[in-house]
Parts: sequence; structure tokens; C-alpha cells
Amino acid sequence: MRSPRIPRQFCLEVSDLRSACAQVAEEVGVSRQDAEELFELLPRPVQQSPAFHDRITGLWKYDFGAPIDIDSHIIIGGGGMFPLVRHLVTTMKIVRARLDAGQLQNLMKRLAIPLKHEDALAEFSPLFFAKDDTQATFEVKGLGVGNKTVDWYIQPTGTTPILLDVKNRVCDLIEGLRDLAKGSFTVVPPPQHDPRSLFIDTAEKYKPGSPTRQLQGAWIITELKQDRVRLQQAFESLDPERLHFAVLANWSQDAYVLVRDESNRSLITSAFGITHSDRWVFDVPQN
Repeated sequence: MRSPRIPRQFCLEVSDLRSACAQVAEEVGVSRQDAEELFELLPRPVQQSPAFHDRITGLWKYDFGAPIDIDSHIIIGGGGMFPLVRHLVTTMKIVRARLDAGQLQNLMKRLAIPLKHEDALAEFSPLFFAKDDTQATFEVKGLGVGNKTVDWYIQPTGTTPILLDVKNRVCDLIEGLRDLAKGSFTVVPPPQHDPRSLFIDTAEKYKPGSPTRQLQGAWIITELKQDRVRLQQAFESLDPERLHFAVLANWSQDAYVLVRDESNRSLITSAFGITHSDRWVFDVPQN
């Protein structure tokens, strides 16, 4: 087993990924035997990844991903280079329950590519906190524009179906790191990126439709907080008949939920087992 690409002083412990999956099994609701079976589904390049117990966060991570390249300056640890082991195990738990053989094979090919690995994991993050009996179909065809597939079709019991497409955004993080690299600051300034970039290829995926028939939305994973006002403006600039809601998330159970109709917020949070939180936005002081 190779060593993880992180200084040893940042590691409480270094291990193989199989053992690390067993370590986190209980906290994500699977038995050690299930963790072993889920591990065996993984492509070999991922299985061979080293894992480490991160001294800073206290969490198990594994080394499989690409670092961020900012104008030829490599930033170790960014861009999904060190995903959390619990995210991998949770994803595989969902994958085994919901994907058919063909979908599983295609997903494993993507997981085996470091540049695509985190994006592949991200597609399953909306179901991390959903109930196990939630009806959810992966890679739905025929409900989007033309031949485009939509990541998820969710059918909550007794309420409106939900179409959901997942976006893992790192461009705003790269922009922010590039801005920081250009200047010297005694206090880190708030992010200056354009929130409109978060919504690229979201509304365009959907046909115009009524939210009373089905809710159509985007689940956007971002590493940076967003300017609340500019984020709302970016959302409202999109076709309201195509995109009815958006969830700003970062792998955790709290998220920022944008809606056209406030009555839909509780439906969305209930369907995905999340809570609406202001932790992902900031307010710019008014002069």
C-alpha cells in the first residue's frame, strides 16, 4: 500500500481503505460485514487507496482524487483529493440498494477515475439522509429536455414527485483560491465569485412544468458560502417553470433551500431528511 499524499504529522493513523471502511461502518448505519461486501463492489484502483485518520477533523479520509491546480501551483487536499470514508460507504450502501447491474458497472468506471470520483459520489449525496424506504429512481430518461437524463426521480409517499439533478461545483472554490493567491490579506475577504455559475445547466435540463404535478430542482454542492442576495437573484433569474427549487449543500444534513413557493420548502426538506440552514450563505453589510 502506498502512503497517502499528506504529511504524516497530519495523520493520527494510516490504514488500508478496507479497514477504514470497517472503522466507520457503525456511524453510517451498516454492519462490518456489510461494509466488507460494499468494499468488494469498488473498482480495484479505489480499493488500493490508502486511508488516514485526519488529525485536524478527527475523520477517516482516503487518498483518491486530483489536487487543485491554480495557475500551475498545486494545492494538496483540494478538489476531492481526500474524500471522507463515510461518504464512500454511504454512497455504496445507496448504490447497492438502488442501481441495476448496468448502472452499477457504469458508476464503477467513473469512480475509478480520480478526476471523476468526487462527482460520482456527489450524485448520491441527496439520499444520504433520506429514509431507506424512499422511492428513488436513478438516471431517469424521458422526463428532461430531449435525450438528457435527470439524476433522480423521487416519489415521496402521498405527495408531489420530485425531479432532481445534482451538480458538484468546484469552479467557485478555484476562483476563490485564485483571488486569495493574488493578494495579501490580514482578514480573509468574503468570496467574490458570481453565484450564477452555480446554476449552469440546471433549468435547461427540464421541460416547462407545473410544480403541482412534479417539483423540478437542482442539488448543488459547493465548498463556499454564497452572498444571500446575489444567490437569490441568480435563482430568480432562471425560468420559474423549469426550475422550481434549488438546494445548496455540502454533504451534511443542513442545507440552504431556495424555493419559488414557500409551501414547498417543508416538502423538500422532509423528502431528503435535511434541515434548512443559513450556514451556507452570508449577508453583505449595507453602507
